[in-house]
Order: sequence, then C-alpha cells, then structure tokens
Amino acid sequence: MKKSDVRGFSKVFGFTLTQTLRAKSFVITMIIMAVFALGASPVMSALNKDKDKESPVEKVYVAGENISGIPFEDSVKNEENYSHITFSKQEGLDTEELEKKMAENKEKAVILKYEISEEGMYMLHAYYTAESKLDESDVSDVTELIKNWYSEYKVSSLNIDDETLKQISKDIKVKELEVEEFLKTDKPEIISQSEYMIVYALLFVAYMIIIMSANMVGTKVVEEKTNRIVEYLMTTVRPLALVLGKIVAMLLVTVGELLLLLISALSGKAIAKAIFGDKSVDALSKIVNADLLKTMSVGNILLGILIIGLGILIYALIAGLFSATVSKMEELQQGMKNFNIIMIASFIAAVVSSNMMWTVGINGFVKFTLYFPFTSVFVLPGSILIGKASAMMIIISLILMAVTACAVLFFVSLVYETIIVSNGAPISLKQMINIAKGSKKSAKEVK
Repeated sequence: MKKSDVRGFSKVFGFTLTQTLRAKSFVITMIIMAVFALGASPVMSALNKDKDKESPVEKVYVAGENISGIPFEDSVKNEENYSHITFSKQEGLDTEELEKKMAENKEKAVILKYEISEEGMYMLHAYYTAESKLDESDVSDVTELIKNWYSEYKVSSLNIDDETLKQISKDIKVKELEVEEFLKTDKPEIISQSEYMIVYALLFVAYMIIIMSANMVGTKVVEEKTNRIVEYLMTTVRPLALVLGKIVAMLLVTVGELLLLLISALSGKAIAKAIFGDKSVDALSKIVNADLLKTMSVGNILLGILIIGLGILIYALIAGLFSATVSKMEELQQGMKNFNIIMIASFIAAVVSSNMMWTVGINGFVKFTLYFPFTSVFVLPGSILIGKASAMMIIISLILMAVTACAVLFFVSLVYETIIVSNGAPISLKQMINIAKGSKKSAKEVK
C-alpha cells in the first residue's frame, strides 16, 4: 500500500464523522441512551426509597409440623421495617378456621405454612385474605425476608460457614482413566460459573458491537456505489481512502458511544450516592455481574476497548470489501455471504471456547481462540477481566490482531479501486485474488 492510496482519507474521515454526529437519529438515540444510563441509579434509588417504609403486615401465623424449635421471629427482629411483626406458632393449625377468623377481624396477617415435600424439599406457603387489604408485593417482601433468613439459619444450625457450604454443595464429576493415560494428562485450569458468565457476556457484547458496525459500513458502501456518489468522490479521493475513512470514523464513534455510556452510568451512580447516601442503588451492579465489577479496573476496560476496536477495524474492512463487490442494495446479502460465514464461524468457535473454559478447562483449542485474531476479539476481553490472560498472551494477541488488520488493509488496497467501480455481476473472492495478483504485478512493472 502506497501513501497515495489513502489520499483524501482525512476528508472522508472528517465528512463521515461530521455527518454521523449531526444525524438526528444518532443524536436522539445517544441522548436517550445517555439519559437512561445517567438516570438509572437515581431513579432506582428513588423507587427503592419509596419501598423503604414499614411493612403493612402486622402478624405471621406459622403452621406446620416440628416447628417448635425454629425461631422464625429472628428473621425480622433486626430489620427496621419489619421488626413490628409478631409471630404465632400454630402446630396442628386448622388453616380454614384461622382464615375465617382473619377475614372477620380484617387482620393484616399472613399464614405461613411450613412443610417438607416428598422429595425432601422445604416448602413455605403464604396465605392472606382479601379483607386484610394486603397485596402480593407486601406478602412477598416478608416471605423473601423469611426465606433468606431460613437459608442462613440452616447454615448456622450445621455450625459451618458460607465458604464450607459452597464447597460441600459443589457437584462431583468423575472421570475414569487408565494409569498410563492419567500420567500423560495435564490438569486443566477450569473457570467457575461466575467467571464463565463474564466471558460469555462480553463475548456477546463484542459480537453485537462488531456486527452492527460492520453492517453499517457495508450498507454505506453500497448506498454510495448505487447512488454513483463514489464516482464523483473518486475525482479527488482515492478509493481506499473512502472505505478506510468510513471505518475509522465509525470505529471512533463506537468507542465514543461506549465511553459516553460508561461515564453516564458512573456519573449516575455518583449522583445517587450523593442524594440517597448508603441507601442508593447501583444500577450497574443490577445489570452487570457482581464479580465483573470487582475486576473492572481502568486498565482492563481500556484493554477491552482496544481489542474490540481492533476487531471492528478487521471485520469492518472485510465487510466494506465484500459489500463493494455488488452494485445494488438488494444484492448486499449475497455480497456479504462470505463475510457472514467468517463472522458466524468465528463466533461459534468463541462460544465453544468459552464453554470449554468452564467444562473442560483452558486447553489447546481455548488458547488458539485467544491468539487467533478473528476469535480473540470475542474471548480475550472476558479472559482479561477474570485474570486468565497473561501479559504475554495479551501482547501477542494484540500484535497478531494488528498484523491481521494490516494484512487485510493491504489486500483491500490492491483490489478496492477495481471493485468499487464495477457495476456488473457480483465479484467472487477468487476474482478478487486474481485482481490482487494483477495489481502486485503492475506495481512491480512500474518500479
């Protein structure tokens, strides 16, 4: 690729960026998303404050077998909004008679029926009457409180801590191996379920961002080619500068969107904290896995954005290349067929890799997807956040992505000028390779 191949890049970049930022649809969408991200925590905190009032439930009748030794009243005695509730244990209780009595007296009471199912499961049923003027949310708040307390009560009764409970509650997987086979087997590093959820969530987010950016570039290329705008632009701008200028502008817009949403969400969190203090609700923690928040350092976030940015560059270049092979908007799907194959195959490989991390362990295939540029963009960001990617792995992956981006860009520089002005049948990948070979040959002859 020669310097002259990107002549006019700054003009295309500036024009595309300006047009995108000035577009009413883009501005409205970004304002809505920013306001939503900014207001989520304050609004949720305000709603939570409204709920932060004394429960209308005044009494709980506890019915069931062998309940005399279970201190249900402990579930509410330390809760400010529920401590007024009184408990009455009724072993061998006639539920129908009590319901009739509650209805007559219009008691704001709940019958909590405790039993053990045939499967050995603890069952808690809550009943209330229409005359009590209670609604389902009033009762569910109390039952949720009791349920959470009961889980803690079982743990304390066993005289074990939460960590021990997690250990003894884990499933046991058995694998049979011959001695020789066992000696040859290295112990794989398996990630936890919460770590898997982090990797998978970021994998899906990266996929959505990249596919949307690539499709936007492809659509723009075909629109300009169909409207013959490209022929006018080529009088002052080199063909490669057209696609590269659009892609870099879109890349900058996408990264800017992510940073704006992140800043808005963090600002909203700070506003909620300033207004509501300790009772504020962090909307981000309600959406994002709690374990993910613990690993969200500025460095990790910037690395993730850099990796996704390189992924956008690679895939958008490919999308721009294949979309330029068609002459009509209705042929876009046909032109993007090879792009979709690459994209879907890489996405599936990344999904399989993340599943392997959780079920099998970090093996050779997983490491391959972390290094391979077309899949690392999906798997690597999550692996960085859970601490499963070493500094050397990150450096090598970034170098491979940068090299791939340069290689794709070099190929585009050889064929784009020819295919962008073609108006016949869609150009195949084989034809593009032949065009590239011809361009290289011509360049050598000129030298």
